Amino acid sequence: MNCVSSVTDSPRPGQAHRIVTPEAIAAVEAIVKENRRVTVNEIAAHLDMSYGSAYHIVHDVLQFHKCKVGATPADCRIETTACWCLPGTFETL
Repeated sequence: MNCVSSVTDSPRPGQAHRIVTPEAIAAVEAIVKENRRVTVNEIAAHLDMSYGSAYHIVHDVLQFHKCKVGATPADCRIETTACWCLPGTFETL
């Protein structure tokens, strides 16, 4: 009989781990700065990474967000036709 005393979840064998390298961050940043209208799907496909990893780098690491050109904080909305903006601003890259 194998008794386990821990009540927390152990890592599961099929669970993917997100590894974000400085090279991946630099590549994503270069793509966004080259084409500010690029989508997360396009970034993921271009760099052969998962959508989740690309999303994590864009939104959590680089802290880019989508906003309309000339938008103010009151009317900024996430739209597919928007541009990537600098963190904490409504200025496009």
